[in-house]
Amino acid sequence: MKDAKRVFTDDTGWRINGESASMMGFDTDEATVYQIRLRHRNQEVRELIPSDYGGVMHTDRALTYDA
Repeated sequence: MKDAKRVFTDDTGWRINGESASMMGFDTDEATVYQIRLRHRNQEVRELIPSDYGGVMHTDRALTYDA
């Protein structure tokens, strides 16, 4: 993900043992990664997309991805 020219992201609501969670998807021309997490914060995004990422990230969830 960190070396891709562009990354498309999307997320949706999910449940883990009845608790609210998120399924986050990251897609490039080469790979797709899904994460199911209890929390959806910038810290989780940064595990795949570092703060010095030089490509373009396409997302509709600005606050989480904007930092």
